[in-house]
Amino acid sequence: MFLSIPSEQFVFLILKNNIMKKVSILLVLMFAIAAGTWAQNNLKPTKHENVTWHRIVLIKFHQGKVSRAKEILKIYGEAGDAAGLKGPQQYWLITGEYNLMDVWTLEGGPSDLEWSRSPNNIKWRAEMVKKLGSDEAVRILQDEYQSLIADRISYLSRKEI
Repeated sequence: MFLSIPSEQFVFLILKNNIMKKVSILLVLMFAIAAGTWAQNNLKPTKHENVTWHRIVLIKFHQGKVSRAKEILKIYGEAGDAAGLKGPQQYWLITGEYNLMDVWTLEGGPSDLEWSRSPNNIKWRAEMVKKLGSDEAVRILQDEYQSLIADRISYLSRKEI
């Protein structure tokens, strides 16, 4: 048993459904445009307040190289202490793909990342030269440390305080 609808009523139902769809779409578009215009007129610049900024670096060392990496990082930390600098918080990871998570606090916010060579980096390097005896020795140690790293990834984080 099929429902019998006269052809003129069937055409009317199709047209009615198409018109309703078009009206619905038109109303949605009008609402979206009105909401967008309202939002643009009420936007004001705002900064994040009461936050600290951090650079999080996850490091994966080559197999069997963690002990040497720890030795080098101890030397790096001693030079930072001698220079009066605050180093990263270090977390040695037990699970997952990476071995180490360094969390650097960006005292000047994200603009700290604008430096190619910061004043703090210059202080740290001067202490490394004192400790190791020459600029060449510092470069060799840094190259060795870099050779221990299989992978690294870095994130910028904001913490509300």
